Amino acid sequence: MSSSIKRFQAAFKIYSFIKHHIEKRKTLKIISYLSKLRSMQNQLLLLKSINLKGNLTFESNNNQVLPISVDNKAFLIYKESILKILNKLKNDFSDEYYLVRERKFSIINTVNIMLSELDNFRVLQYKNFIKNIEKKHRQVDDDFVIINRI
Repeated sequence: MSSSIKRFQAAFKIYSFIKHHIEKRKTLKIISYLSKLRSMQNQLLLLKSINLKGNLTFESNNNQVLPISVDNKAFLIYKESILKILNKLKNDFSDEYYLVRERKFSIINTVNIMLSELDNFRVLQYKNFIKNIEKKHRQVDDDFVIINRI
C-alpha cells in the first residue's frame, strides 16, 4: 500500500513538474512577445515625435509622392518605417495569447492613426502644391498679357 502511494506521489510530482514547466515556457513566451511589442511601441513613439516639415513635391497630374526632393525622401522613409512595424506586427505575432493580442491590436490602432495623419498631411501638401502651380500659371499669364500690351 505504501508503495502504491509512493508511486502515486512520484507520478503526481512528475505531472506537476511537467505542468509547471509548460506553464513556465508559456509565461516566458508571453513575456518575450510583450517585450518585443513594447520595443515596437517605443519605435512608434520615437517616430511620432518627428515632425515632418517642408513642402512635398508632386508630379503635376499625380498626387503620388516621388523621391525627388529631401522632404519627399523624409516623408517616404517615415511612412516606410511605420509600414515595416505594421508588417512585423501582422507577421510575427499570433493571436494565441490574450495579453499579446490586446497589445498588438492597441499598437495596430496607433499605427493606423499615424498613417491616417500622414495621409492627411500628404493631401494637404498636394492641395498646396496645386495652388502654387495655379498661382504660377496665373502669374505667367499676367506677365504675358503685360508684355503684349507694351
